[in-house]
Amino acid sequence: MTEPKRHHFIAQMQLRRFTTANGRLFFFDKSRPEKGVLESTPKDLFVKNHLYSSIAKDGTRNTALEKQFSKLEDRAHPIIRKIIIAAKVGRPAALSQWEKETWDKFFYFQWSRVPDLHRHVLSDFDEIFARSTKEFERKFRPLTPEERISF
Repeated sequence: MTEPKRHHFIAQMQLRRFTTANGRLFFFDKSRPEKGVLESTPKDLFVKNHLYSSIAKDGTRNTALEKQFSKLEDRAHPIIRKIIIAAKVGRPAALSQWEKETWDKFFYFQWSRVPDLHRHVLSDFDEIFARSTKEFERKFRPLTPEERISF
């Protein structure tokens, strides 16, 4: 099996819900405003090569995180469909406990995996880390020297 290289930070199954009859999606790239509104397919939007891959010491790429996201998207797909169907008739979706937990997990990871958030967190990482560490130590206990090194 081929390792996934193209990692979508907005799931294709979500994007397909907004396509035209011929499967196209209109978008605007704020980094290239002179291009105006363009159209493409879900497979070519909101995607970056190896966005979630880690690199092992031997140089190989580990795509386990992308595979986990894909499995979560597969579980969330029918839940989103259920929510949409209920919304169209003006009712809240009757979700099971498992569906609620799956939706919460999907929603959290959908939000947290967007590159704009990564840039924001990385730009303020030292400040966020210092503040978070101080709060943890205030609420719970001091970090051990080993924990500080591992962070």
